[in-house]
Amino acid sequence: MKKLLFLLAAVFIVAVPTAAFADTFLSEDEIAALEANEDEIPYSVLLNNTGFVTFSAQQPINVNGRVYVPVRGVFEGLGYEVDFDVETKTAILTSSVHQIEITLGNEYFTVDGRYVYPETAQFI
Repeated sequence: MKKLLFLLAAVFIVAVPTAAFADTFLSEDEIAALEANEDEIPYSVLLNNTGFVTFSAQQPINVNGRVYVPVRGVFEGLGYEVDFDVETKTAILTSSVHQIEITLGNEYFTVDGRYVYPETAQFI
C-alpha cells in the first residue's frame, strides 16, 4: 500500500484523449515552464523492474523542478483499467484490488474511498 500511495503522490497528469482543459488548470508560469522544457530529453519510467512505460499522447514533463507523469500509461502498465469521466473530470483507475479516483481541481484523490492529499494538485 505504501508503494501505491508513493506512486500516486508522484503521478498527477491525467492522460486522456484531450488536452482542452490545460489552460484552465495551469498557471501562466507553469505553461511557460512547460514551453521552456520542450527540447529536453524525455523521461523514462520503469515499472517494478519489468519494463518501461510507453506513453501514447502525453509525455512526462518537468514543471519547476517537479516531474509529472501521465496516469494512464503508468496505471495501465500496472494492470489497471483507466477511464475518464469527462462530465466530472475524474480519472477512475480500477484493479481487482483497488479503485482510485482523481478529480481535477480537487486538493485530494481517493484510494478505496480514503482521502489522500498530495503535495501538488493534479492537472491535464
